[in-house]
Amino acid sequence: MGKAGQKRLNALYKNEKGFTLVELIVVLVILAILAAILIPQLLGWIDQARAKQDMINARNCMTAMQAELTKMYAFHKEGQAKGVKYTGNDQERPTVFPKIYGKNNNGDVDISSSDYAKAILATADEEPYIFIVGMGQRELYDTGNDKDLHKAYTCYVAMYMKSEDSKPLYFDGSEWTTKYLEKDTGDYADPNGVFTGKNVMRSTGVTIQYYIVANKSGYTFDPDIPGSKGSIWNYLRERSGSKKTKGKK
Repeated sequence: MGKAGQKRLNALYKNEKGFTLVELIVVLVILAILAAILIPQLLGWIDQARAKQDMINARNCMTAMQAELTKMYAFHKEGQAKGVKYTGNDQERPTVFPKIYGKNNNGDVDISSSDYAKAILATADEEPYIFIVGMGQRELYDTGNDKDLHKAYTCYVAMYMKSEDSKPLYFDGSEWTTKYLEKDTGDYADPNGVFTGKNVMRSTGVTIQYYIVANKSGYTFDPDIPGSKGSIWNYLRERSGSKKTKGKK
């Protein structure tokens, strides 16, 4: 390359300019503003996608539960209807599952370690953090009448949590929601609650008996059980943002 060519090349290099510090700061500020706008929207979309997937999982679990109950009702209803009689002892309320009794005043029972629960969750193809279903209270509908007995084998309500970090989902008899299934009386009274009085559904008039199908939380129906972290109902209320009624203790 001749001297003239080298001079022209050197001139080109001298004319090239980089970004100034001010220009770099302006670019970074613009990128920060864009990130502040887009990231919350992106996270919102991710949360919505997770919520939809949780809803699908909840429905699958409830479908699996109802399928198992329908099978039991179809093949074992005669034995179930006549094989267990309620004696009035609150600690031995009958359930739809043979040789399993409810251990509190409402007959609620934890079946999470039973073969029934394992079969249900195998059909659902997952084991959620919490899965509770409410069916017709057994002794009220154990009359031998198919129409009444069917209520004890029907899922009317459900409570579901995918994981410890998930928001609880509830089936209120018609749709899945994030609102806790309150009563119209008590410390958390809701005049439009799913239940009127003690575990009686407003929409159906059916008295509900609860079954824990899956529970990894450590909370239980009976907080006095050794090792229990407390009431599972209070835990779900807290996770759902349920508030006590003003003036209640």
